[in-house]
Order: sequence, then C-alpha cells, then structure tokens
Amino acid sequence: MTVNLPVVNNSYKHDIDHISSDLSQLIDGDILSKEWERSIYSTDASPYEIMPLCVVLPKSNEDVIKTVKYASENRIPIIARGGGSGLAGQAIGAGIIIDFSKYMNEIKEINTENNYVIVQPGIFKSVLDQKLKKKNKFLPPDPSSSDMCTAGGMIANNSCGAHTVKYGSTIDFVESLLIVLHNGDVIRTKPFDVKSNDWNKLLETKNLESELYSKIVNLVDNNHDLIIKKTPKVTKNSSGYRLEQVLKNNIFDVSKLFVSSEGTLGIVLEIKFRIVDIPKYKNLALLQFDDLTKAGKAVMHILKIGPSALEIIDAKILKMAQASYPELKRFPKNLQAVLLIEFDHSKKDGVDKQMQSLKLKFKKINNLAIDLETFSNPIDMKTIWSLRKKSLLFTYKVRIDNKRPQSFVEDIVVTPNKLATLITHLNKIYKKYEVDAMVYGHAGDGHLHSRPLLDLTDPTDNQKMITLADEIFKLTTKLGGSITGEHGDGLSRSEYIKSVYGNEVYDLFREVKNIFDPLNILNPGKKITDD
Repeated sequence: MTVNLPVVNNSYKHDIDHISSDLSQLIDGDILSKEWERSIYSTDASPYEIMPLCVVLPKSNEDVIKTVKYASENRIPIIARGGGSGLAGQAIGAGIIIDFSKYMNEIKEINTENNYVIVQPGIFKSVLDQKLKKKNKFLPPDPSSSDMCTAGGMIANNSCGAHTVKYGSTIDFVESLLIVLHNGDVIRTKPFDVKSNDWNKLLETKNLESELYSKIVNLVDNNHDLIIKKTPKVTKNSSGYRLEQVLKNNIFDVSKLFVSSEGTLGIVLEIKFRIVDIPKYKNLALLQFDDLTKAGKAVMHILKIGPSALEIIDAKILKMAQASYPELKRFPKNLQAVLLIEFDHSKKDGVDKQMQSLKLKFKKINNLAIDLETFSNPIDMKTIWSLRKKSLLFTYKVRIDNKRPQSFVEDIVVTPNKLATLITHLNKIYKKYEVDAMVYGHAGDGHLHSRPLLDLTDPTDNQKMITLADEIFKLTTKLGGSITGEHGDGLSRSEYIKSVYGNEVYDLFREVKNIFDPLNILNPGKKITDD
C-alpha cells in the first residue's frame, strides 16, 4: 500500500480516508479519522494546533510495528502521544498520531527483589504510583502533571519533578527500552561494554541495530570532549539529545539517547524502570521571604543539608491559592516568595536532625528569610504539597485584560548557585518590556517555571513573546544553563537548541537524527529543524 503524503486540508479528505482505510485493514486497534476526532488530537497543553491525518489507538506491539512500517513505506510522519500534557507542542503534527493511553497502559511486571518495574508506554504516572505504593516502592521522577502524563511521555521529555534534587531524572531510572525503529524493526536496549565479547558479537551480526550502535559509538567517541564541553552543566536537561550520557567508562547505553528525544529517533513499546523504597519518614518546612531574589540566594545554604525537595513559589501564585487554602491568609502582607523544603529518611532521627539543621541555618540566614514554619503531620504536609502541585493550575485561572500566563519560557534551568542571578536578570527583562509574570519551580535544581502574562491575540504582545524568548534564552545560555529542564523542546524551543549547544554539537544532533530516522518521518520538526 503506497500513497503520496497528503497535504492537510479539506481538498485532500479522500487521501485521509484512504490512509485510515488502509490502517484499519492492517491493525486490530482503533482508527480515528473523523474531523472532530482529529481536532481533539490537534492540540496538547501547548498553544499550538496542527490537524493530524488520523489517530491510531494500538492494542498491541504488532499494531504499532505495522503502523510504523506503513508510515515508512508511504513517507507519512508519525507522532507518538501519551497524555497530551506536553507544554511545548511535542505530541502534535500533520501525520499519523499514535495514542498509547487507551489500550497499551499495563504494568507487565513489578519485581521488588531486584527493584524494577516493566510498563507499557500508555500507563499514567499516578496509576503506576498507586500500584508501586502497595509494594512500598516508588519511581522518584514526579512531574506535577502525574495524573495526566504517561510513562512514554516521561521518556520523551526526560521528566523530572520536585524530587530530582535528591533522586535524579527519568534518564537515571531507565534500565531498558523496547523500541520500534523507523522501518518497523524492533530492538531491546541494554548497556554494553564496548570492550566485551558481547559487543563484538553484536557488531558481527551486521543488522540495522548493530549498524546504528556502531555509528553512534563512533560519533560520541570521536567528539567526546566537544560534547562534554558544550553540554549545559545542570542537573536537569531535556534539550537536544543527551549524547553526554551515552558512552561512559566504555559502557554504551543507547537507552539514554532515547530519553528526552521526543519520539524523533524511535517509538517506545515497553519500559523497564529502576524503582526504590519509599522513605519511611518525611517532614516539611516553609521558609518565607519578602523578596524573590532572596529566596534564590538562600537555596545554596539549604542544599548543604540534603533536602529531598526544594521548591520555590512566588506570592502571585500564593494569593491565587488562598481561595482554595484559607489557612494561607496568615502569611505576612510583605510576603513575596516561599521555599518549600522536604526531608525524607528511613529513620525518624534522620529527618529530625535535618530539620534541626534547617532551623540553625535559618538563624544564620534570617537576613534573607522572614519566617520559618515546620510541618510533621501527614495531613498538613499533604495540603502544602497540594499547593505546590497545583501551582500550574492556579496560573491558568489568571486573566488580566485578556492577558494570560504563557508557557514559552517556562522551563529554564541553571546551576543552583546562579539561581539568584537568573531571577534578578529575569525580573529586569520583564520590567524592561512592562510584562508581569508568575514564577514557581524546583529551586534546588536552579529550575524556574516562569510564565509572563501576554495576550497572544494582540500583535504587540505576540512580538513581545518572540523578543522575551530571545532575551531570556540568551540570558540562560550565558549563565551556562539549559532552555528546558523537563518540558522538552517541541515546537516552542527546537529552533533555540543550536544557541545552547553551538553549531558543531547541533550538527552532531542532526547526524544522530539522520542515523535513526533517514526518512525524517519520526515526529519531524522537533529537536532538528530548519524552520
């Protein structure tokens, strides 16, 4: 079955129907091709809208493989989609959308002895959390969108969350992936010692897998120093391809390359995650400030104690939250920001000692902070965490003269010792263009979710959006940071990747894309773009 790639408009309805008909004969899963069905999938949580050709809801690995082969034979773009919670336009495009969330959402195995779980890509993170909790285990990356995001989306974006400061990102917990390549071939990734007999045997097979692995190892090995030099030295990063993680101490792990690749190199069928024990004891503190920059300065003092989470929330969001949380009205009127600080430990005296250390720190840094409040009651801690987790939802309620918080620069990250500098200069940029903004994020990682208020139907504000993006991303890269810590590049930021890594490393990224996707059908226009 071969058809020309249709242009997406009403005059090509027959071609769209033809593709849907072909796929319905090939697979057991559902095909959505009506205009209203495709319209639902034309958007995600970003400001973008692109109508797909059709949507596939696969019921099995074989359905996905057949769909990819069909797309490859007919040069049709194919875009993997999870919960549609992406903020940068990663999961939309003018091609075939594969939505894993309806059918391919199972847990295949939970192994508490060897500490791993195997899941399909469509399982929602909150569902996985519930199942693991019954085994006293958890997968530490915890995006605020856990009720809506899927495991496959977490791989695509290298999802992080509040507890990255202690535990790490998704990339640190992936042990193996089952991947469909651009032509429908399937590989199961695992680490290889490139000095071992197993590696030599793999290369001798002379198949697509060995060809890909050999090319990537050579590319990384030959450009190792350049890659290390140009990669942002931050604890969170989902910008570009993570080449610096692929080959370490002669261990080649191609899984690391697929994490944060946004489905541009292959499509995930199955994930093996490492899991850990749930810490038995936790406590929480709120450190209050009359200035956002002071909160940024306090971060380095607190990191020395070893928090499991260290979050920042500005006063604008706190005021929005007061309607839902009346107890917040006791905050002082001059409050401008809070740091939410969590400690966890396997022993009670462990968290008690950490909290005592924080109280001693507070005495030393009270020229920065104005008050410290501590919580050990689980109900109180759940309420405070709910406030932080709903920060994004609170921003959606804001509307001032048709201006709303926009998400195009919401994911910048620097090293924590530069967070205060980032906040200071960020505020100067917003003041320069007379733009108000809301700020929250993962202070312990130097990671800010910053949302300027703009009316994107206003041409002036539309131009401001472009100008702000240029200046804020330039500031971030000047400070050695990344333009996206956990939300991905997508349509919003792919054109800025070159400014982060430089032309030479971007050319390596382009080569990686060509190696894995020579037809440019896997989520085209994301990561590598000339637009």
